[in-house]
Amino acid sequence: MRIIHRSEQTIQTAHHYAERAAHHGDAVFDGVSIPPEISARNWALEGTVHSTKIVTNQLDSTRYFLGPQVCITHDDNRRTTWAAHVEHAQADQAHGQLILSQFIGPNPAAAAASLSPAMRYVPQLERTIIAEGEIWRYHLTLNKFTGTIVTTWITRSAKGLQLWLDGTLVNTESSEVDFPFFGLSQVAVGHVATAPPPFGLLSYKCRNTGRLFIRRYVDGQLGPEVGLDVGEIRGGLSFGISGKQILARVDRITAGGLVPTLLRSADGGKSFDKPHAIDLGGYDQDFKLIPGYTEPIVDKGGAFHVPIILSNGRESVALNYIPEHETIVEAIRVTGGNPLGKLAVFPSTVGSKTSFGNGTSDGHGLIMILATEGRLFTSNSSAGGIYFPEAVLLNHEMPLIAGFAASECYSSGLKPNIVSMDYIYLEANSIGQVASPTLHYETWDMPLPLPQATAKSKGASVAITIQSDADVEPGKVVFNFDDPSIVITNSTITSLRTATLETNTPKLSGKKVSFDILTLFHRHYGEAMID
Repeated sequence: MRIIHRSEQTIQTAHHYAERAAHHGDAVFDGVSIPPEISARNWALEGTVHSTKIVTNQLDSTRYFLGPQVCITHDDNRRTTWAAHVEHAQADQAHGQLILSQFIGPNPAAAAASLSPAMRYVPQLERTIIAEGEIWRYHLTLNKFTGTIVTTWITRSAKGLQLWLDGTLVNTESSEVDFPFFGLSQVAVGHVATAPPPFGLLSYKCRNTGRLFIRRYVDGQLGPEVGLDVGEIRGGLSFGISGKQILARVDRITAGGLVPTLLRSADGGKSFDKPHAIDLGGYDQDFKLIPGYTEPIVDKGGAFHVPIILSNGRESVALNYIPEHETIVEAIRVTGGNPLGKLAVFPSTVGSKTSFGNGTSDGHGLIMILATEGRLFTSNSSAGGIYFPEAVLLNHEMPLIAGFAASECYSSGLKPNIVSMDYIYLEANSIGQVASPTLHYETWDMPLPLPQATAKSKGASVAITIQSDADVEPGKVVFNFDDPSIVITNSTITSLRTATLETNTPKLSGKKVSFDILTLFHRHYGEAMID
């Protein structure tokens, strides 16, 4: 008699999906259907226990989390997060709704005055139906100048797959259009948008022919369809835009496997250089590229970074490739396979005037995220992506994660020296498979390096010098002494990193001075002992 154990069935299931991805190429991005939830009648829901917001309990597939398409994005100018999802009744797969949710974040000043601390962390929610029908895939882009969302999506019907941009059908030569990606040329995270984006770029792929297309977007109008010759690729194309510079990413299929490949444009997408493969020859050859073509991102200083996710089945790794310096940085390496990953930017300080700061902090900010077999890891770099502290397991008291999307990073202003990210995620069972069609929304906070400063007294004045990880701005900083008898009679901000305080006493040596900085993009707190 043959006995088939659960372990063998689990392996068989994983083997089925691996074979499907290998033989059908782009099908690796089609995800799996989510079964109805099995739940106890009287058991408290996870969202009730942990106070997460439930976005929907009618999500149909994991495919929305398997490519670089943006499902959630944060407007740091307006303290608002936008997220989209597809919702429908299980019995009617063809009549779904693409719903855009707006999560209005807390105002730090209002939160400080709130009598209920718990209410400071609960975002308001507004929902809008964007499209109806069988929504196959979608992508969100924030216009930072107007604060509006540009939505791109694919519908599937008897007419096949069709591409839409903000409610307008996009005519294309593609007979089976998929993998939409849209971006605008605008300021990076941590800057105020003062002018409309001069242009945008739309890309998509024909799954029948494998052809890749791009179209420029100017003054609300799409330009002509242009084909890109990049060879055979898995999935589509994603890109980052910095001014007129564009760095695009595809995963080329070669005899040796998938190869991450970059294309550059210096004229706003009017032309592209020849494809250039990222050389991973110096890394452990046991690791192979995971399909996902994770998008290049732009840091606060305008530099590009390319996240690369690899696995050998036993371990998974998230790498940060810095094209300007031809450098690959190992950000996270953990045990486990089947990884998903993302790289995001946070609004770092600018006082150091260098991307990499002092080598470990005080530079431009990045956060790497890696999920593997249900566990979620993150590591934030305050040194321009050249150095990542040891990875920290975020969900040590959260459910396992089967799929996720994360916003850009931001400071809520509620806590100093903290950077936050908003997530939407699906729960997983004990072996990392999707357990429920319920989509959760949560905000997770991560610590930043503590500001370092010195303070020197001369008579009744104190000269404060911030050495790293904070900037002082006129009208945005509050100074205090640990001795309440010391009164500040005048304060002068002399640069982003220096200030002079005049007081009512020359007896300052040995006292402690603190600074609390609150701007639209930062909340930093630090202390220094006065010499």
